[in-house]
Amino acid sequence: MGDHQKLLAPGASFWDALKDREDRTIFNRVWSPDGVRFARDQIDQFSMYPTLIELAGIDLDGHRAGIGVSALADADDVPRGSMLDLQASEYSAVVQSRAAGFYRELWDSAQ
Repeated sequence: MGDHQKLLAPGASFWDALKDREDRTIFNRVWSPDGVRFARDQIDQFSMYPTLIELAGIDLDGHRAGIGVSALADADDVPRGSMLDLQASEYSAVVQSRAAGFYRELWDSAQ
């Protein structure tokens, strides 16, 4: 599992290959002996937690844990008021935010 993009600094390994790439993502691979299929192709960092919990066979109320929604949840199963229910601009602001206080506020409101 990855938790961040490869850190880049001038002269570091892969600097020349990656410095101008704007489409870099965090790569994660999930294998399940049950052949589980994700309901969406991309998931955010908040959704990894509920996804792994459900892959472990634990049922989650509304497919939610914290502020994330499991990648196993079909679009029809996305709970109202969850991250995935936000408008695209709001969702993007949350996913790209780096403010610890902002995350704490979201976490507290999800409880």
